[in-house]
Amino acid sequence: MKKRPFFPHYYCPDDRGWALWEILAAIAIVATFGIVGISSGTSSRDLSQSAQAVQEARLLLTEAQNLTQDVAGGSASLTSLIVQESATTSNMINTGCSSGLCGPFPGSSFSVNQIAGIPSRQIVLTGVTQAECAQIVEMSGTSGVWQSVNGLIPSAITPSAALSSCSGSSVTWLAD
Repeated sequence: MKKRPFFPHYYCPDDRGWALWEILAAIAIVATFGIVGISSGTSSRDLSQSAQAVQEARLLLTEAQNLTQDVAGGSASLTSLIVQESATTSNMINTGCSSGLCGPFPGSSFSVNQIAGIPSRQIVLTGVTQAECAQIVEMSGTSGVWQSVNGLIPSAITPSAALSSCSGSSVTWLAD
């Protein structure tokens, strides 16, 4: 009697097709790759929006530094002045946002303030989720521009500290 090999369908002339376990394994592999592909696409989009938020905050800081020379000392909102003078990129200036300065996330917006004391400039991004906030705080820690981000010293920002600093739906940057 001839001994059958371990994978009989590769060698036997009476092969009837795929075994049930082979079909299920193929479906599981395809489903796994599909789920990984979808989730990585979503996270890369969120990362690019977070990077855009950090870049826009730096741009607003530069504009605030230029405009505060025109504003007398003390505290003042610079948001309307930035919008009025179109002192930032056109994609940020939109009447559909609550402040007139749109953020990169749907429903998010920036506000820019001059505050008394040091640091003297405050940029606030509202309308972000906790996960978006944590990504932004973490990315802001490496810029070297900010004195604090959500109350954290940039050199001390870790993923867990970034997440715990995001209890609300906003990110607050402070700088001179």
